[in-house]
Amino acid sequence: MKRGGGCGAQSVRVISSSSIASGEDETMTDTTSAAAPSSWSARLTPAHWRVLTAAFFGWVFDGYETYALITVIGPAMVALLPAPERGHIHAAAGLAIAITLLGWAAGGTVGGIAADYVGRKRMLLISVVGYSLFTGLTAFSTSVDMLVAFRFLTGLFLGSEWSTGNSLLAETWPNEARPKGAGFLQSGFGFGAFLAAAVWYLLRPLGPDAWRAMFLVGVLPGFLVLFLRRRIDDSEAWARAVREKRWAVTENSGRLSLSARPFTLFQLFADPEGRRRTVLACLMSISTTMGWWGIATWIPGFVGGFAAHHGLHGPYWASVAGLVYTAGAVVGYLVSGFLADWMGRRR
Repeated sequence: MKRGGGCGAQSVRVISSSSIASGEDETMTDTTSAAAPSSWSARLTPAHWRVLTAAFFGWVFDGYETYALITVIGPAMVALLPAPERGHIHAAAGLAIAITLLGWAAGGTVGGIAADYVGRKRMLLISVVGYSLFTGLTAFSTSVDMLVAFRFLTGLFLGSEWSTGNSLLAETWPNEARPKGAGFLQSGFGFGAFLAAAVWYLLRPLGPDAWRAMFLVGVLPGFLVLFLRRRIDDSEAWARAVREKRWAVTENSGRLSLSARPFTLFQLFADPEGRRRTVLACLMSISTTMGWWGIATWIPGFVGGFAAHHGLHGPYWASVAGLVYTAGAVVGYLVSGFLADWMGRRR
């Protein structure tokens, strides 16, 4: 499984100091002066693990929400489309998924920028509440237009949570542990998708309105806010940049700006090296995102249709395919951080 929404789902994350602008490490613990740790986890504190836990569960429900839409889009379209229009069910399903991704891309960009000004933690709280609310409202859709509208709004907050959770971990975990932390964090999406496949496996026999129950389950992340409010702090790197007004675009030119903060999205393109990295990262993200969505979106339907063609129970095998696929994704996420350190992150 991959990220959703293309380069828009990645955080803007231009906070700050020249060290972050140049790609060096700046975390809760100073990594440049400390001696090399004995193991990758030696310098991790309970605060680091709380950050990972908070972001992880946010991504669990991102994964749940994403794969829930994939698994129930067929029954939802059958329930919402008038009988004469059901010949266009695939087009309507594709529209709902595409609009969700459009919202996700927009939310990743807007949420990433907003997190630069209001803080990572606060934006994470807003995002979790927002997508819990609109996921719940999706369950009460009475038309395709209403469902699509709620999916766009849900996607906005999904993208925002994705980018801010990623930034919070990247800015707090020490360099030697960050690939593993990123792998653990990404696995939350896989666990969430697996959870959605499992919940649908249980809810599917309830009848034609079972898809509504799937979205109601998606309200549960709202309770995550109770944990987030009390157990995690904001990124010290972000807080220090705001405190000292150290804006990356001015430090790159050798001058420390004490004026009003520049618009952070423009900071990404303020120097040639920044532009090059941003464009390359976006192209990589878009290509992998297209590949993942092009495959994952249609796996349940394809397997279900293939099974039905051979005289088997299609919906059952569609559910099984989702479980197996997402289980493999979880393994891939968990292993990827260790492979990144063994092989090199770029490779």
